[in-house]
This record gives sequence, C-alpha cells and structure tokens, in this order.
Amino acid sequence: MGDAPGSIELLICTREIGWHSLSEADRQAIEEVATVAFLRHSEMSQVLAAADIGMFITAPSEYMVNAVPVKVLDYFSYGLPVVATEGTSGAELVRSSGAGWVCGSSPTELAHLLESLQADPDEVQRRGNMARAYARVNTWTERALEVRKVLLGGNQAGK
Repeated sequence: MGDAPGSIELLICTREIGWHSLSEADRQAIEEVATVAFLRHSEMSQVLAAADIGMFITAPSEYMVNAVPVKVLDYFSYGLPVVATEGTSGAELVRSSGAGWVCGSSPTELAHLLESLQADPDEVQRRGNMARAYARVNTWTERALEVRKVLLGGNQAGK
C-alpha cells in the first residue's frame, strides 16, 4: 500500500484538462496527500501492475449511475480490488462481483477504509483474486456473445 511500513501512497492518474478545472485550493489540498500524474491509457499498464487497490471515487450523478465503469473493469483485469463510491455503477459492479469495497464520499470514511485495508493485506489479496476471477469470465468477447444471443433470441443459427 506504500513502500514504508505504515504508509499509504496515493497516486491519482487523471486527464490534465480535468485537473486544471479544479480550483487552485483543491489542487493544493490533493497534492498534500497524493501524487498526481497525467497518463494516457496506454501508459497505465506499469502503474496498474504495481498497485494494490484501484479506486473509483466520484460524485454520484445521473451519468455515473448509468455509465459503464470501464476503469473498474481495467482494474479487475489487473487483479486489483476496487474501492468505489456509493451511488455509482462502479459501486454496483464492485458489490455484485465481491471484488472490492463500497464507501460513501466522505474523506474520513475513505481514510478509515484504507487504514483498515492496510491492516488486513490478506483481505486485499482475497478481493484481488475475486477481481481477477471476475475479469476472466467477463471479457469483451463474452459480452459480445451475450448481446448476440439476446439479439438472436437464443437462436444460434448462422454461427
């Protein structure tokens, strides 16, 4: 969770345009507790391979209730359990898969959750295994085959 015993290292990977839309005060507050990196999706492999937990922390909104959380699926594919904000589709995916934890948007609640996870690395590993298992059976190919099946009404003629 961090290199030094008892430490938690937060790395926030975001788009530069989103970062600069925050107020200066918000950026400074974040930089006091986290490292911020502007990385393309193609640059994320090394970061995800070295991470312990993925985080899908966002304010609930109509969009976030209905959006497919590709980021969460990416985390699962790297065997990362996910902490997701309540009231989002990411939270529903985490809850249904058992591959992580759902919390409110309070910074205090998130800090307490991370501290409890740091004290229980076996639980983090167990949930990571669940994430990996979920990703193995929920590939894009499997999703496409399910859509095909629904569209054909279960008729597999024309395979």
